[in-house]
Amino acid sequence: MGYQRVLVPVSGRYRMERAARALEQALRIVQPDGEIGFLHCVEEMPQVITADAQGKRVTGDTREAEKLLTPLAERAKDAGIASSMHIVEGSPVTHIPRFASEKEFHAVVMCTDGQNEPNKLAMGSLTARVFQYLRVPLLVVH
Repeated sequence: MGYQRVLVPVSGRYRMERAARALEQALRIVQPDGEIGFLHCVEEMPQVITADAQGKRVTGDTREAEKLLTPLAERAKDAGIASSMHIVEGSPVTHIPRFASEKEFHAVVMCTDGQNEPNKLAMGSLTARVFQYLRVPLLVVH
C-alpha cells in the first residue's frame, strides 16, 4: 500500500541535501502509478517595489527554484514515477498545508534536522508548525 500523490516541500537551509533525503522516502511510499509533487516557496514581494524590480526578482526566484527542483524531478523520473514542480510565493508554514489540500496530495514528506526544537520528536520549528495545519499524513525524515 502506498499513497497516490505525495508532496515534497523544498526549502530552508541545506535544501538539496534535505530534499534528496525526503525524495528517497517519498519514492518508498508513493504508488507505482502515483505522482510526487515538489513545492518551493519563495519570499513574498515587498509591497513597495517597482514593476521592473518585481519582474527581475520573480524571474530570478523562478530560475533558482527551477534549478533546485529539476534534479529532483529527474530523479523521480529515473525511478519511473511521475512528478510535478510548483513554485509559490509566501510562507511555507501556510502554503504547504494549503497547497497539499487544494491540489489533493495524500501525504507530505519533509526533512528536518530538529535542531530548533529538540524536545518535539526531532521536528524543527517549521515542520512542527506545518504539521499543525496539515490534514494529511506527514512523514518527517531526519
